[in-house]
Amino acid sequence: MMRLVAAVALALFATRTAACQIELAPVSFGIVEHDRRTDGTGRITVDCDAPRPFLIGIGPGQGGSERRMTGPDGATLRYELYADPGRNFPWGDDQTGGSAVGGVSDGVHPDTFTVYGRIPAQGGKPPGIYTDSLLVTLSF
Repeated sequence: MMRLVAAVALALFATRTAACQIELAPVSFGIVEHDRRTDGTGRITVDCDAPRPFLIGIGPGQGGSERRMTGPDGATLRYELYADPGRNFPWGDDQTGGSAVGGVSDGVHPDTFTVYGRIPAQGGKPPGIYTDSLLVTLSF
């Protein structure tokens, strides 16, 4: 009898807990001219099935504490991510790269956040494809 009561209590608790999922569209910079600053955008969408506050953290990439994309022959290209179009508020994970960004789901409509990227002017970089992989964490 105790097992049945515990299982029912767990099931009731589980149905009242929100479930959230995240969808990502990568930050794309297009063609970069190394002697000019280049901006790009990406997107993070959070969809929860119940009203719930949440935090989105973007951890450091393969470059460690400084964001760097890796390209041909191990060349690197520095870049930054921001939470605002003016690129004043760095977006990170509260440990590196800036602060996590918060939101509140209404439990009905997805919440979409734009990630604003910037590559500062950097000379002497070989042409090619530069990439990085980031860990995005949704806490709710």
